Amino acid sequence: MNRTRVLLAAPLPPPTGGIAVWTDILLRHMGRHADLDIHHVDTALRWKKRPRSWDRPLVLY
Repeated sequence: MNRTRVLLAAPLPPPTGGIAVWTDILLRHMGRHADLDIHHVDTALRWKKRPRSWDRPLVLY
């Protein structure tokens, strides 16, 4: 039997958002089907938090 091959390029949480949550739900649902060969590429942007001026403690002299 030939299995249908699926490539899904979409974000996964974090960050949590509409498309990322939808992708998570879709992958869970599609994983239940034995006739599908699923490959996923996570395209989520995960930025390293950069310090901002208001994140530093305020020092008063």
